[in-house]
Amino acid sequence: MIGPTPKLILRRLCKPAITPETFDGLGIALWWLNQIDAAHEQRIAAFVGYKKQGNMRRAGFVAAWLAREQVFLDGNQSAMKGWFARAERLLNTVNPCPEQGWLALFRASMLATPAELAQVTDQTLELARKSDEYDLEALALAFSGLAQVTLGNVARGMALIDEAMVSATSGELDNYMTVSEIFCVTLSSCELAGDFVRTEHWCEAASNYAQRHNCPFSLGLLPNDLWKSANGNGPLEGG
Repeated sequence: MIGPTPKLILRRLCKPAITPETFDGLGIALWWLNQIDAAHEQRIAAFVGYKKQGNMRRAGFVAAWLAREQVFLDGNQSAMKGWFARAERLLNTVNPCPEQGWLALFRASMLATPAELAQVTDQTLELARKSDEYDLEALALAFSGLAQVTLGNVARGMALIDEAMVSATSGELDNYMTVSEIFCVTLSSCELAGDFVRTEHWCEAASNYAQRHNCPFSLGLLPNDLWKSANGNGPLEGG
């Protein structure tokens, strides 16, 4: 039996390795392109790959991210709880780490009462600051603000929202997913508080951020009149 030719062997040796990071990055890119089913397939492949590598921290984080997506895409709460449970089991095998904070925050954002969410965000903030995880800290601040506004502590809550948005729009954070979620939480908090002046202020700041960082996906979160202004299609109404 004739074996592979030297040329074929060389081609195989030079073929780029497909790693969990490959699947992970592709999944994130597809998510931003709104190809959600394909994004989930790639991130599930990343989850499996990380777990096989023994990288329980990253596998646990991806599982926690996938958990919320089950509700966002299909309203499947059972699948969401299953992914959260999988993330928790994996992260229970490692020493204290930021990924445990992400899991706690993601799960509380979906399942906790406002009082429980406030408690979780306090714990997450402590973990984030000890580990210098600025994205986790900023998102925890935003959810803490939302919890306080929901509990009726509007001034305290909006102060936390303002701090989170400064982190998001100043360039302090590394992850555009975190930035976009902070902005979503800000809009929800402002609407709940009836604070439309603050909404306008932060929408304008978000528009400026999107243009500075060339991330037009953030503009999709803006109210229609601000989106038009950011794209040069009209004046900012009420400005």
